[in-house]
Amino acid sequence: MFYHNSTDDSLSADFAFDSYTCANADNVQRNYTGSLATNYINTNNPSGDSLIFVEGEPGLAVKLQLPYLQNFQKSIINRAEIIITQIKNSTTNNNFVEPPELDLQLYNQDGTLKPLPESGTEVSGINYFASYPVTYKTDDQGQTLAEYHISITRFMQLIMNGSLSNYGFRLFIPFYNLAQYRLFANGNAQNNYAIKLNVVYTKL
Repeated sequence: MFYHNSTDDSLSADFAFDSYTCANADNVQRNYTGSLATNYINTNNPSGDSLIFVEGEPGLAVKLQLPYLQNFQKSIINRAEIIITQIKNSTTNNNFVEPPELDLQLYNQDGTLKPLPESGTEVSGINYFASYPVTYKTDDQGQTLAEYHISITRFMQLIMNGSLSNYGFRLFIPFYNLAQYRLFANGNAQNNYAIKLNVVYTKL
């Protein structure tokens, strides 16, 4: 772009195209009317929902709650991870590819967000989040399902030690995958692929 100001008449600026910044000029609006997700958005169901939906930003994210972690028996937490498994069946439209990674943030009491203790760093006042890459497994019908293993080891230890409060998590697709990807996954459904918390610990 060529331009001038009050002192110079031959100024120029370049606006390079790249996959990380150009999409930020887009205006993406979602319409969930008639979609499967409609019945699962902002339900405030105290027992949780059987299905969860995650989209590239701006899109659907998921609030996860793991209450009573502070009541876990006194232990050293060697490994704690949330496992999220994709759904593929006749009621889900799989035209969109599952995300290559998911991220998790912590809620503060006032609803603001911060990184997980084990994953987040802050640079110049900006919070950056470690991503958890997709893995794949085969179900009983021979379908290939995406699966995500999200470590909360340090978080759980801090909760048990009384050093951190537990107001829940926000599960989302990283912002640099703007408007891309979609994931259907089990929530609290009573089956082998519901969201799980796996904990490996040493008793004290």
